[in-house]
Amino acid sequence: MIRQPIRVVRLLIAALFLPFLAASCFPFPLPPDQQSDVVYTSAASTVLIQLTLDAGKTAAAQLTSLAQSTRAIAPPPKTSPTNTLSPPPVDTPTPVTQSPAQPTQTAVETIPTAAITLAPCNWAEWLGDVTYPPDSAVPTGATFTKIWRVRNIGSCTWTTSYALVFTGGNLTGSPTVVGLPAIVAPGQTIDLAVTLSAPSAPGIYQATWMLRSEAGQLFGAGRDASVPLLARIQTYSAAIGRDFVLDIASNYCAATWSSATGSLPCPGLPEDNNGFVLLVQNPALESGRVNDYGLWTKPNRDSNGWISGRTPPFTVRNDDHFLTEVGCLRDSQGCEVLFQLDYQTTDGVSGRLGRWRETYDGQTSFIDVDLSPLSGRTLSLILSVYNRGQARAANAFWLRPRIQQGLAPNAYVLVWMRESVPSDGTCDELRIYYSSSSRAVAVAYDCSSQRELGRANLNRDQLAQLQSWENRLNDFEGEVYAVSNSHAVISWVIFDGLGSATASEKDIQAVAFFAAQIFQQIVP
Repeated sequence: MIRQPIRVVRLLIAALFLPFLAASCFPFPLPPDQQSDVVYTSAASTVLIQLTLDAGKTAAAQLTSLAQSTRAIAPPPKTSPTNTLSPPPVDTPTPVTQSPAQPTQTAVETIPTAAITLAPCNWAEWLGDVTYPPDSAVPTGATFTKIWRVRNIGSCTWTTSYALVFTGGNLTGSPTVVGLPAIVAPGQTIDLAVTLSAPSAPGIYQATWMLRSEAGQLFGAGRDASVPLLARIQTYSAAIGRDFVLDIASNYCAATWSSATGSLPCPGLPEDNNGFVLLVQNPALESGRVNDYGLWTKPNRDSNGWISGRTPPFTVRNDDHFLTEVGCLRDSQGCEVLFQLDYQTTDGVSGRLGRWRETYDGQTSFIDVDLSPLSGRTLSLILSVYNRGQARAANAFWLRPRIQQGLAPNAYVLVWMRESVPSDGTCDELRIYYSSSSRAVAVAYDCSSQRELGRANLNRDQLAQLQSWENRLNDFEGEVYAVSNSHAVISWVIFDGLGSATASEKDIQAVAFFAAQIFQQIVP
């Protein structure tokens, strides 16, 4: 909300010793939030004083005559539709309109008392973003509704002939002109909504919108009614991976959210004491920054506050898994929360699937809940967070919560083998598979005997690299020749990709080197 600072105008009557023609002066407006404090004193609406060259009159007598000739005019009503004066800019002298003067005389501005102040006809005050505050994360290609809350602080009533119109930017909406849904009298508030479409490419996009009067005048907020309403988002690709069923994070506003204070808007507004939920891209977790997206859920600000979201119903399939990573956001010392996952079927049966306590200790927890026992049932999941520590620090995070088909251990993403040429009897092999969509396991073998030599989970960087190749490249097989300790070595690579790009020679070499490093970590 932008308010115009109080303008103080000092009016001077110049005492001159030569006769002048005084100009007529008009009032200028102050913002409406100051009008209740204005005292309308007598002011000259039209003053035309002809001073003659009488040798016996002094300057003091001229001023006395001027004051006696001044008459007061009552201000027009605040709601007068004819009052179309614009508020003067801050720190800019207000020009005074002068009456025509005789060619042989000089005009002098004379305002004997304080000026009358009036609001401009069309003027809005931005009160806040009801939905999608600036830089909200929105999935690419999604359609969403942006809502602003504004107040009519002008003197004219906004009729349904007024409209909200698109005035620029790379975030388009349909339609580009939206009529006002109701009449808004001066002082009243209205929520203005437009439907927008997120572009298909990740990035930052914005659009500006302004109000338009029935006479075609564009106006907005700010001290001179020229500031447009702004919509700005960050788009991201909701790439889940194989056997994706339901992306809860990308569709989080399809869920219904509530806290101990009642229903919550979605998306919420940061630091709402009633609690809120927001989608965050590339969040900074207590364990470090993550190149992903997820839900920031904060309970209502109370020592026993809570927040809960219920997903739309879906039918569980065999081997469906609920997958996420939970923890606290960075710089949330004092965060101690309880994550809880429940379900409720459409026929009223409910149950608990798990509870996980998290404190701000630099660690996050992976959650993998097998939903197979509920296979064939239609149900909603209920994601809840309960505060058990400092209310201000209860910044709980669900990293990409989703429903996904579990993968059998033999569904290998990468198989790598290495053998000396000519063979010296040794043969190394590494197989990588997903134990869940957020975990991958590497198993090292002696491929001559098929004896397992050890296994390890991929770390965060290794998993990100693997998924990057997987999402970009199509299936491929390749061979890489190298020399190690003066011996020729050949490696075979078999990769199960989800993308459409054909692997280049450089890609094959990079994947083979990646596998060799992981094998070396398991079998030094």
